[in-house]
Amino acid sequence: MHAQSPACSSPSPFVDLGPDVFELLLGYLCGEPLSTAISTDAYRRLLPFAICCTQHYDLTIRCIKGLSLLPLHFTQRSTVRSAPPVPPFPVALYSFYSPAYHHYGNQSSRHALGFSAQSPSRTSSLDVHLPRAVKSFPNLRTLHIYRTTRLSNQGFNALILSLPNLRELLVSANHHLTLDAIRDLPSCSQLQTLELSYCTGLGGEQSVEGGQLIARLTHLRTLSVAYWNIADQFVEHVSHLPHLETLDLSMCNRLTSRSCFHLARNAKRLRNLKFRCSMHLTDSGLRALAACSNLESVNFSLARRISDAGVQVFGDAQAMPNLHTVLLSQCHMLTDAGVSHLSSNQAIRRLDLSYCDCLTERIAHPLTRLRNLEEIDLTGCQGITDQVVQVLAQCTSLRSISLAYCSRLTDASVSALCSSARKEPYSSVDLRNCCDISVTALTNLSSRCQTLKSALQEKVPAS
Repeated sequence: MHAQSPACSSPSPFVDLGPDVFELLLGYLCGEPLSTAISTDAYRRLLPFAICCTQHYDLTIRCIKGLSLLPLHFTQRSTVRSAPPVPPFPVALYSFYSPAYHHYGNQSSRHALGFSAQSPSRTSSLDVHLPRAVKSFPNLRTLHIYRTTRLSNQGFNALILSLPNLRELLVSANHHLTLDAIRDLPSCSQLQTLELSYCTGLGGEQSVEGGQLIARLTHLRTLSVAYWNIADQFVEHVSHLPHLETLDLSMCNRLTSRSCFHLARNAKRLRNLKFRCSMHLTDSGLRALAACSNLESVNFSLARRISDAGVQVFGDAQAMPNLHTVLLSQCHMLTDAGVSHLSSNQAIRRLDLSYCDCLTERIAHPLTRLRNLEEIDLTGCQGITDQVVQVLAQCTSLRSISLAYCSRLTDASVSALCSSARKEPYSSVDLRNCCDISVTALTNLSSRCQTLKSALQEKVPAS
């Protein structure tokens, strides 16, 4: 018997489950009673139930204890039937969400059991039962912990020490955790993905030591420390990670161009770099990144001090032959000359220039050179006119175009989009708050794109 996805209701039907009932329910969803052998495939059939649970986040401590009974059954059975003790569990099993982040949690984890963790008065209970339950799954590969106040530094350390085979650890928006919480992190020697974004308690003066601890995770490929209060010395330490491919330094406002120098010197395998909202980053830092020839995606949005001279490096096809995504939203010193530099790199497929308010219709000709462009965002660029859209309409590779709040656009832009020779419709066209575009023009366009976003969208028939 295969498990069907349980019907979810509100409030959750799982709120008051005790460990015994929860164990029976897991056995039912496996399609096999717990008294018999349970296969790895049976475990995988738990996923519909897990998806349902992520919609509520209200399973209790008792349910965690009940869940821990299931792998214990494997241990007992293996001594009698010589079966493998515990099958690998390559999906996320535990997640912690606050109801205030209900929507965020749904988007972030589709294969994780959700447990609420709200009351600080019960911190000690979670510290005891959670590591004990997780210890029952020694082959757990992925752990997600989002915005919980009921897990202390000591409890987090105990959790880490219980999972020697962990490959992916995502700990986001846990502001109360400090450096003491990650002192045993190097024990997860096989860790490949580490997200500690929005964990603001890990920043400050202690962040340098945090960088030294993280630098000991020699298998790490992906690291996010967004919203940390860190200095360039932290980046110097983590730049020595031999396999580092993705690094998120968004909203780390103390960082300067020296961080880019460290990455250019050491992080030769770097593919994806987010440096969003870096107030002290200058053109010299961007130019140094020419040494990172494997870069595929860069995000320097809200980097207010970078200019055309800095972004020129992203247009160098020889220095960055694999660069396909360039995000430069709200870089207010970027002008038409900067777009001209970028257009020299035909590898670029996604370009975000939204709210770069110095851009004018003169970017039309340079954009014609981006023959592989699939997605462009010009939202809020008040200097953009119909001429630019007419040029973009001739780009047959373009799938998504965002022109919201471009107040100078008229029906001529829509006519150009409608008349372009295309084998496939646009996946998305955003014309919100383009006040000089008529309902009639939008109606004609709606049949030529999968998603039409406009201020008059409710008046336009669905395509």
